[in-house]
Amino acid sequence: MSKICANFKITTPMFLGGADNQNTAELRPTSMKAALRFWFRAINYGKYQDYKKIKNVEDELFGSTTSQSRFILKLNSENIKAETNEVRISNLFNAPEIGYLGYGLFQRQKFYRPYLIPGQSFTVELLLKPKSKNRLDFENLIKAIKALGLFGGLGSRSRRGLGSVTLDSVYVDDKKPWTAPESREELGNAFKDFYSDLELSRDIPEYTAFSSNTRTIILDEFSDYKEALKSVGRAMMDFRRDCDKDTDIVLDALGGRDIDKHPDRVVFGLPHNYFIRGQGKVDINPVIGSGGTRRSSPLFIKIISIKENNNIKYVPIMTVFPSEFLPKGSKISLKSTRRSYTLDPKVSFDLINEFMDTFPNRLEVKALD
Repeated sequence: MSKICANFKITTPMFLGGADNQNTAELRPTSMKAALRFWFRAINYGKYQDYKKIKNVEDELFGSTTSQSRFILKLNSENIKAETNEVRISNLFNAPEIGYLGYGLFQRQKFYRPYLIPGQSFTVELLLKPKSKNRLDFENLIKAIKALGLFGGLGSRSRRGLGSVTLDSVYVDDKKPWTAPESREELGNAFKDFYSDLELSRDIPEYTAFSSNTRTIILDEFSDYKEALKSVGRAMMDFRRDCDKDTDIVLDALGGRDIDKHPDRVVFGLPHNYFIRGQGKVDINPVIGSGGTRRSSPLFIKIISIKENNNIKYVPIMTVFPSEFLPKGSKISLKSTRRSYTLDPKVSFDLINEFMDTFPNRLEVKALD
């Protein structure tokens, strides 16, 4: 068999587990394979530009209920340790900025989600079966691994910087086609090289995927992953708090007045709730015909560690993936104590780009320059 071997490092606390994730945290092969599937779909949209075609190719490579995978995935994570001490878990969220990014992972009275401890490494081996040793399989799997290392994470709130992983190296049959960047500039070049190797659609994808509208920024370095998360969380809290037009819409909803527009901030993800002291609460949710109850954020935040002059630095990365925000025919509902509203989605990605523009020292990488 031909082999691809990828070495990853957990960069930020990873909230990943099975059915009993309130008591245990673990990294499993199924989680890794699901992540590689996600990034396979993301990198191939420009080539096929049709979800059904991509899904057929994905099933041929990764397997389905009717066919076997063309490769075997082995995960060396037996020695990965989890943090289960409630005091130490609670200390992570003492910083309100990290608590904001990790919303839903804890309760105020009891911090309950254990996590995989940052700084630990694990290895993923992909063994291609003899009948599947073709160049396209290799290229797709390597691209998916790189995409996970550059843009993604694993577990809950991975789009908000938790569960970030850093790709340290990739070997293909003992040859090394990937070396971890050692500076912000090298990191920028790694993103440029990745984008240059993709076929990109100029149209808005029908799901989260790379396109000509994808944009990445590389922020300042930090000596600690917590400080990196706090910096991003603080900036996001401040930006979203200052959206006065959205506050006016919420106040009108609380007052039972007519409104014809939802807050622009829904583009950061749904559901989204507002609470204004002394006035009340407004719940904003998608209304999807298929029964979905959420729309994940198109803004991906992750922390990558780099070894610069023998010092470990932590670099926040932000990437926006403009795509179809809700399925056709969907609505957005606003519900206050006074009145309920059902509105047509009018979602613009300009607000996310405006937020990304607030970082003055960013390194800019666009999918299509």
